Amino acid sequence: MLEKVDEKQKSSFWYSFATNYAFSENGEVTPISADDNLFLKQAKVIEDLYNTESCVIVGRCSDYILKDKPNVIKLFIYSSDIDFKISRKVKFKNLTEKEAKTKIKRVDKQRAEYYKRFTTQKWGDKNNYEISIDSSKLGVEGSIDVLESYIKKIIFKK
Repeated sequence: MLEKVDEKQKSSFWYSFATNYAFSENGEVTPISADDNLFLKQAKVIEDLYNTESCVIVGRCSDYILKDKPNVIKLFIYSSDIDFKISRKVKFKNLTEKEAKTKIKRVDKQRAEYYKRFTTQKWGDKNNYEISIDSSKLGVEGSIDVLESYIKKIIFKK
């Protein structure tokens, strides 16, 4: 279910109006939207995972949800090169370049809106992370190497 709504929020006026006020079984008005309810449940799952095991959580505002917790490494991986992003999308998602570019722009916009809505912060802001890596400069393998080295130094203090 979380994958289906992956960092997307409904933005139409009618959707917002219809979901901001729901009626409970006893007829009371409940001022919570379906998106808000899903986010709260998702945040609970993230906190439960944090409390029970070592894990890697990608996206879903997890940096914000776990911002005050110890032993959390918050990182942001991005690409400043649109051609790099397009070529990867074409290769792995079997899209045309035009489709890939359109999808990338749409998904990035949705992620930014989702992050802003639930954190009131800017998605990708370096101040929200310990480390940010431009994967288009290092490539995927180079980015992995940097992250692995960083994580080992943090965890093992070497």
